[in-house]
Amino acid sequence: MCYSTWILPKILIIICVFFAYHGNSTNFDFSEKKKELYREKVKSMFYHAYNGYLNYAYPKDELRPLSCTGQDTWGSYSLTLIDSLDTLLILGNQTEFVRASQIVLNNMDLDRNINISVFETNIRVIGGLLSAHMLSSHSPDVILNDGWPCSGPLLELAERFAQRLLPAFRSNTGMPYGTVNLKYGLNNFENTVTCVAGIGTFILEFGALSRLTGIPHYERIALKALDSLWKSRSELGLVGNHIDVQTGVFTATDSGIGAGVDSYFEYLVKGSLLFQRQNLIKQFYEFEEAINLHIRKGDWFMWVDKDKATVSLPIFQSLEAFWPGLLTLIGKVEDAARILSSYLQVLRHLGLPPEFYNIPNREPVQKRLGYPLRPEILESLMYLYKATEDPAYLHVAAGIVDTIEQFTKTKCGYASVRDVQKWTLEDRMESFFLSETIKYLYLIFDEKNFIHNDGTSAKLLETTDGHCIIEAGGWIFNTEAHPLDSGIIHCCSKKRHNDFVLLRDFEQNIDFLSFADNLNEMMHDFKQSYNGSLSKQEKQQHFEEQTFIQQEFQQKLVIKEFHLDDKSENFAILENAHLNRISILDCCHIFDDPSLGQNSRLFWHLIYSNYFGVKPLCDPIFKCCSSLNKNDTEEFNEETNYSNTLPDLSSLSSYYQNLDSVLDGFSLNKFKYLMPNPTDEQQIFSLLTDNNPLPFSLNFLGLGQIV
Repeated sequence: MCYSTWILPKILIIICVFFAYHGNSTNFDFSEKKKELYREKVKSMFYHAYNGYLNYAYPKDELRPLSCTGQDTWGSYSLTLIDSLDTLLILGNQTEFVRASQIVLNNMDLDRNINISVFETNIRVIGGLLSAHMLSSHSPDVILNDGWPCSGPLLELAERFAQRLLPAFRSNTGMPYGTVNLKYGLNNFENTVTCVAGIGTFILEFGALSRLTGIPHYERIALKALDSLWKSRSELGLVGNHIDVQTGVFTATDSGIGAGVDSYFEYLVKGSLLFQRQNLIKQFYEFEEAINLHIRKGDWFMWVDKDKATVSLPIFQSLEAFWPGLLTLIGKVEDAARILSSYLQVLRHLGLPPEFYNIPNREPVQKRLGYPLRPEILESLMYLYKATEDPAYLHVAAGIVDTIEQFTKTKCGYASVRDVQKWTLEDRMESFFLSETIKYLYLIFDEKNFIHNDGTSAKLLETTDGHCIIEAGGWIFNTEAHPLDSGIIHCCSKKRHNDFVLLRDFEQNIDFLSFADNLNEMMHDFKQSYNGSLSKQEKQQHFEEQTFIQQEFQQKLVIKEFHLDDKSENFAILENAHLNRISILDCCHIFDDPSLGQNSRLFWHLIYSNYFGVKPLCDPIFKCCSSLNKNDTEEFNEETNYSNTLPDLSSLSSYYQNLDSVLDGFSLNKFKYLMPNPTDEQQIFSLLTDNNPLPFSLNFLGLGQIV
């Protein structure tokens, strides 16, 4: 029965029609003109909210749409702006994308003493920056550097954020803590309990970082967290909701597919698709079997005890509405359509889905009556319409557009619904409204958008290492609806492989001892001339820097498999390379000369960043930057009780560590370089700092520096 009230939203009428005509598309058409109309409506909604945020809330995280003010919620780094970057390009606004990206790059300060959510920062900030980086080529006003898509300022900023999250993974299980301090790292008294989604929702972002930068550490960290979660499942094949990351014991044993666990299942599917990891999809299928057996009741999903399968909460959560879209993504379209049809009954009843809906009583749950403009049901509508082209889904989406526009629009944005029964509003507009809700709505009505590419068109990108095919379709959305291009993932993995082949081939032909002899003679002459020109104050400053670097090297530099004669002068030169650091910093621009070929520059970058502890950067003025930063070595702050050490990957099985042979450490004839193992520090040659977890072989590529 359809309800008639004086405040009857249009969506109720639409849902009634949906059930009357679903499957009979000949009587339920949705014309191209009407699609265009709703595309423009959605665009108008976006710009009303986006401009409201910029005018009234920036640089705060979110807009308060009733009072037209701003508020910080997830870390105070202009979250709504970052979350909106890729939406701008999907809507076709290339000019504003360039302007907004520059605002983000110019005003981001990571060196702040604030506590941030590891989960939210990953999906919203890192995911948003990665997506904006991959989509940058869609704006002709963006000046892409020569290394794009495997390098670029947005990618580097995403990596800097990821590095600030790494201390959170330093638990006994490898599962991350929920909160980390942006400046100091992990508080030693941090709560050890976090939700399952906060543990299993990193593989897309961290995996993309590894593939784009060539640094396997990020992906391995995400895989270890996933591995620990997988091993924690009950005998029934279910996981609880919250877990102690130190002990691996669940503290909340309710098992379902909604809040606190949802994106874990989502990332098993999408991680397998984006990185071709079959073990992840196998894990999902095992979970799906257990879920259908113990949690699913008809086309609804309850909450049950993970060990006994007894029903604990017979409710539908609006967050669960992502599930039909996920099933559609793996080809289970009929099942997805049945489940979504059940969920649409809630819209038929209330107009918009409340956070919690009691299934047996057919009513919203008190204190969970709100609708904060969530996107999950729209996500499933988009996938199902794309799979079936059933216009009934377009009518439902149109009804949701009209309902949001009619009942939640304010002077400066769109407000969350506090109570879907009374249609009262709340003074909050979360960033996902612009990142997800608007994006999915627009893509439902824009079937020709480049995001929907089915492989019939693509871009051929010519790089120094050959051709790459990108933007051929297959975009994978992270859980914040930030699309990641599988073509770019493959392209950069290939480029990294070619980089390593270049270095290996070069290494086979270099006489390193002769090189060191010649280099030492050249540096000695230069240093005498340079030091003679320094003032007393400059010499004192250089002395202090050298003293610090020497102490740092003594702590962090361990030589493994160095098979040179102990009496060799070259051994002394390399062992005390830090003593020549200042001279190298001042003269290494010689080897960044633009007249040199790319291979030569790559070689000099390798030599300086890894044998002598400096990091040459090919920027317009050919400066050199030290890869060692005093702030990066601060592992513990006694005043704040924070630690900033990296997670231990030693227990990660060899299956997970074998990402790709080109991402692992490799041997040079006289040295062997490996990823750092915190439990075996005295057996590894490494120039890593704890905040800059780069394998030595990739430092020279110009990524990963914390500024």
